[in-house]
Amino acid sequence: MNESKSYIGKPLAIVIDDTEVIRSLLFDALTEKGYEVKTANDATSGIALATQVRPGVIFCDTYMPDLDGLRTIKKIRKVAPDAIVVMTNSLPEESFEKEAMASSVDFILNKPFGLDELWSVLEKVETMNNAKLGQPIKPTNQVKSSGS
Repeated sequence: MNESKSYIGKPLAIVIDDTEVIRSLLFDALTEKGYEVKTANDATSGIALATQVRPGVIFCDTYMPDLDGLRTIKKIRKVAPDAIVVMTNSLPEESFEKEAMASSVDFILNKPFGLDELWSVLEKVETMNNAKLGQPIKPTNQVKSSGS
């Protein structure tokens, strides 16, 4: 049975990615940080899930077989306009990054990414979420870099 927990100050997160290992990694990392997490293995399922649960945070892959990430986010924005969006991107290109930021993507996490990069993005997500909730932003520890 999948037990659901409620966390004060932590929005529901959804992960939309067609790669199981990325879904699992993000699920585990977000759960460790205290988020309730739901996953979808394609854009169509992700849009349906977002419509049902109204997420506060969305991690979405850029390239999926049924619909690209930017179009997916555009559809999700209709039901979750205030969600914080992190796009995971396997082909970093400056033109994509400009288009993504213009499409209301809040952060881009380039694949392959390490835990340091993921924790750094999650800190930024939490800061942004706290600001949206009107909570004071607590100082955080600096993310230690492994020299990458």
